[in-house]
Amino acid sequence: IISNSEQKGTLLEVHRDPPLEQRKICIISILLAVNNSNTPPPSVPNDIMVQVTQASPSSDNKNPEQQQQGCCGGKQQKSPEQIEQEEIAAIQLYVREMHRDGKYEEALEVCETLIQKCEQAFGVNHPVTASSYNNAAVMHKMLGNYNEARTRYQNALGVYEKVVGQDHSSYASALNNLGNLAKSQVQLDDTLTALERLQLLQSSVDYIQQALNIRILELGEDHPHTVTSRSNLGGALAAQFLHSTANKTKSSSPQITQQQRDMAEEHLRTALKLALKNQDKISKPKENDGGLVAIRSLSAAAAAQNLAVFLKVIADQHTTNPNGETNSMDMYLEAKWLYEQALAVRKEKLLGHFHHDTIATMSSLAELRAAIGDEEGASQLRQEILNSLEQVVSSEEKET
Repeated sequence: IISNSEQKGTLLEVHRDPPLEQRKICIISILLAVNNSNTPPPSVPNDIMVQVTQASPSSDNKNPEQQQQGCCGGKQQKSPEQIEQEEIAAIQLYVREMHRDGKYEEALEVCETLIQKCEQAFGVNHPVTASSYNNAAVMHKMLGNYNEARTRYQNALGVYEKVVGQDHSSYASALNNLGNLAKSQVQLDDTLTALERLQLLQSSVDYIQQALNIRILELGEDHPHTVTSRSNLGGALAAQFLHSTANKTKSSSPQITQQQRDMAEEHLRTALKLALKNQDKISKPKENDGGLVAIRSLSAAAAAQNLAVFLKVIADQHTTNPNGETNSMDMYLEAKWLYEQALAVRKEKLLGHFHHDTIATMSSLAELRAAIGDEEGASQLRQEILNSLEQVVSSEEKET
């Protein structure tokens, strides 16, 4: 789950012709101009951290000879420390933009530079430095560098433990990210043994459970970050359940696997319920034709996506092995509605068809439509995905 952002940030196009250092200088200049205006900064995805520490004004700034004269009166010159901190904040926002646009390799290069600047400006044991470790970890994860991502996440976790303690929401964020990394690696890393998968799934559940406990105490049950952790925990438990049933391990009795499934579904449904409640605090609720509350926020869309994935997989299992009283078609239809709602929100709030989250939802919905016999609808979505990817590739080719 990448984003709980509710606002669209300023879009900055960066051509690929100049060298990376020149592009960084250019983008920093633009972002500094934005930061010094009255324009609010763009919102940030949940895994990407932007933390800024304001330096205390230097006593040297009191010297009249260091005043900058403008048409509206004198203004203090910024200290070197303030300039350095503003540059770091600008780079953090640039990393956020590249992450959103899927430019992970380029973003990772900038992240490594950012780490060096943060360590020099603030030292290792500082929240801003921890956020730079976290952001590098996100890029490593997106590139499939799981061990490197884990190391950087653990770097961030260690700093937060020293600086803010184990009961702080920043520490919980690092735990949550480590849990999601473990689950992603199980899903995407084909080199893992069965034992390694089992161990990673258990660590995913443990990390995210810790994060959820901290966030409940620190932020409250219905805080968006708490809702995210609850939904992530449901996803981790579901993955653990599916692994147990697929491999039919001797240590997993039918009773245990059923408990895992029930717990997963409970967390996923609770997370969606809380996300819908939160969106209704912001704007008046709307109902669709079926009398159901429409999903309007990215947080609710993410929770809906997670629940839909779970329902679709469970329905697939019952279709393959139709024992018990569960109605597979009911689960398929509920998952379909959730996917469609999530897709509508992501198209509206995440760069339309081109964002990786939007494409992921389109792909999931196409697979579900095929599963229920709607091949025409599935084909239309797949063609839409291909068209979107072709436009992305064409756009990147024009920049090179």
